[in-house]
Amino acid sequence: MSHSKQPEEIQKQIIPVLLAGGTGRRLWPLSRPSNPKPFLQIFGKPSLYQNTWQRVDGFSHYYVCANIALYETLKQQTPQKHRSRCQFFMEPSGRGTAPAIAVAAHYLKRIKPDSYMWVLPTDHSIKDIAQLHVALAHAMVWAEQGKIVSFVVEAEKISNRFGYFSAGQKLSGTAYEASAFVEKPHGEAMEKLAGTSDVFCNTGMFLCKPDVFLQALRVHGSALYAQTEDAVKYAGRAQDAILLNAERFEKIEDVSVDKAVFEKLDGHILQPVDTQWSDNGSWGAFLRYQISG
Repeated sequence: MSHSKQPEEIQKQIIPVLLAGGTGRRLWPLSRPSNPKPFLQIFGKPSLYQNTWQRVDGFSHYYVCANIALYETLKQQTPQKHRSRCQFFMEPSGRGTAPAIAVAAHYLKRIKPDSYMWVLPTDHSIKDIAQLHVALAHAMVWAEQGKIVSFVVEAEKISNRFGYFSAGQKLSGTAYEASAFVEKPHGEAMEKLAGTSDVFCNTGMFLCKPDVFLQALRVHGSALYAQTEDAVKYAGRAQDAILLNAERFEKIEDVSVDKAVFEKLDGHILQPVDTQWSDNGSWGAFLRYQISG
């Protein structure tokens, strides 16, 4: 197995894909569809979306997936120094994380087939960016071998708000092979996880080559693969945005990547991170993040 690469080498190969959207329900009434959680600015502090850019500073290109209604907000909150290297994928309607990621993967496969896509939600917070980049270097080793690598944190308790991986074989370095994944468990599934050791919480971040993700999607969600490929094929352009075809995109199933791919995927690699991660999915968590800065 190869050794971890230096940060500058990684930044040349990886393209961050930022998921910037949401329904605006979690932190209602402050958040709404026109101003979802990633873009909220209170106490005069930067939004979660703006802070996400600190994690991906120094890369050569960026893709951002969001609803077209948020285009002006994206332009206002995307750091100026990154704007010339940033491509916006504008969705005519929300269809979940699986279609958004698939669209970016199809596009990357066409124009940068040798790149790696690092998918990141933009409504989460991470305190230790240096540790995140250490984990990214470790994850790259497995991504180069054709694996999808999910970034995970130790599960302190089981909640129906998150997805959980059960770790299988311990691999070299700090990685594990996943033995199972359950998205937002309830009932017996939650009880089973609570009684299992080596359970990790999914952060929503993962790394892989575009064609590796698309192959997994083709196997586990062939209709979604074809529909998102079609939406990209017939997309329009406007300045720095790719406008996905509304007629074709709105026929796509609204589904998360967790349900569409991860619950069915074999050979999934887990890369633990110790970064003080939070999804800020409740008022309590969001206010703690705002107060702690």
